[in-house]
Amino acid sequence: MALHFALRQLGKTTFLINPGPTPEKYALVDPRNEIEVFSPGKSLPKVDAVLIFDTNELSMMGPLAVPLQSLSVPLSFIDHHVPSSELTPISYADPTKAATSELVYELMEKLGAPLSFESALGLYVAVTTDTGGFRYARTSPYTHRMVASLIEKGVAPEEVQRSIYARETLAKLKLLGHTLEATQLSEGGAIAWVTISLADRLRYGATVEDTESFLGLLGNLQGVRMALLFREEEGGKVKLSARGYDGMEVLGLASVYGGGGHRFSAGARVEGTLMAVASQVVSSAKQLSLK
Repeated sequence: MALHFALRQLGKTTFLINPGPTPEKYALVDPRNEIEVFSPGKSLPKVDAVLIFDTNELSMMGPLAVPLQSLSVPLSFIDHHVPSSELTPISYADPTKAATSELVYELMEKLGAPLSFESALGLYVAVTTDTGGFRYARTSPYTHRMVASLIEKGVAPEEVQRSIYARETLAKLKLLGHTLEATQLSEGGAIAWVTISLADRLRYGATVEDTESFLGLLGNLQGVRMALLFREEEGGKVKLSARGYDGMEVLGLASVYGGGGHRFSAGARVEGTLMAVASQVVSSAKQLSLK
């Protein structure tokens, strides 16, 4: 959204298309509902280039992947994850950055694009969520200098925080309580993990999005250097989410199971039953923590 507003001010025509709907908590960055949800079978607009944000794997675009390739125009990933083999020559990627929004901010500066309030709001929402509220390891002085310029444009941190986080549902809180009650720790307490069955999620009426914040709570346990969350999905797969602390990298663990991400925040989708996958991954994690 930030680059959309900036490019519009530079006289460019832009189209915003996502493979899925925007979560309600992020609606503040799209006040005019300009983001279109792609419908399989629908033709994409004719464009000169395609920009894909916060991933460097086309498969992450889901039903959009094949239609994007069929456009036969330059495709650029703008991303801060560890590069994949799909990274194109005109991509703008830097895995040392704390957030993809930092790259967008740099790109806007290089283009000479004005920083409007709308762009500043989009950047602030992106950076505050991508850095876990400025808690993650790659949060840098540059991150905070950028944020200062966004606040100077009128972004109100409290309003953003309330819009994003002050919207918990009773269903989420009940599932969270049930999930945390079964938290497990490795011997010595370096690894913490939880499992979320599909049946439990549906029983409480919670959404997949509701579960995304659970992992961060495990990292608050004293002595924990690796937090793991296993969420059962439809189709016989388990979503693994991993986060490392105090220098404990988790990208290698996720890679073993066909996943990816950052050095200290990664994930994968693993075939198998919930408990079998959890047992296997935890065993691998224990070996990793010994190195």
